[in-house]
Amino acid sequence: MTLTLLLDLDDTLLNTNLEAFVPAYFQALAQEFAPYIAPDLMVRALLSGLRKMNENEDFSKILQDVFDEEFYSQVGVSRKKLQAVADHYYDHVFPALAGLTTQNPQAKLFVDWALSQGYRIAIATDPLFPRKATYHRLRWAGFEPEQFELISTPDRFHFTKSHPAYYAEILGRMGWPEGPVLMVGNDMERDIRPAQMLGLATYHVDEEPASSFEPETGAHGKLADLRRWLESTNFEALTPSFKSRDSILGIAASTPAALNGY
Repeated sequence: MTLTLLLDLDDTLLNTNLEAFVPAYFQALAQEFAPYIAPDLMVRALLSGLRKMNENEDFSKILQDVFDEEFYSQVGVSRKKLQAVADHYYDHVFPALAGLTTQNPQAKLFVDWALSQGYRIAIATDPLFPRKATYHRLRWAGFEPEQFELISTPDRFHFTKSHPAYYAEILGRMGWPEGPVLMVGNDMERDIRPAQMLGLATYHVDEEPASSFEPETGAHGKLADLRRWLESTNFEALTPSFKSRDSILGIAASTPAALNGY
């Protein structure tokens, strides 16, 4: 029975102090665009665009388009004019932010083992960062993007992780895999609860010893415990249940989104 793993990135596979990383990211981005956009306006437009992405429930619009409509309408400069600046930033400036993150050695040990077992793995990171930034962060964590079957990025996805439809879209893009599925992440509000609302089994990464799986609450424990936990878990308990109202609505929204993604 093949297990499908949905793995969060920040503070699950990659140690990221988001309270330090995000301001540094915004500051460096504002400086890069300063010749074209006033830094204060830049940050306001960024935050407004991110809010629109989080709110999006339109399966016909990828998140990148949702962001662009909001952001460029506020800054009054076309994307075409700024694309070269953005490419330079993500190619040459963004990589310097790696110093604000550290590798989690347990992450590579676990992923290498999971791949050796033939498990299917999707990187279920919130699709708020552009593709180039997400690929950089995967490499900072010690991985190559090609190792994974799917990586959620805003140029391909229609929902963020606050929506159960995000998790349904991942499964839809993977061809609705049969068998057990497990979402692994550190954030209760964006990794765990929305996945549970869809009907997925979850493993909440925290600092407590690994717990047994409960259908209603999932399981929790250190990432270092996850392999041992999986080896002692009945995979039948990890089979998704798509019977709730939230799961049905999530699947209904994600189906045309996944088809649009193809």
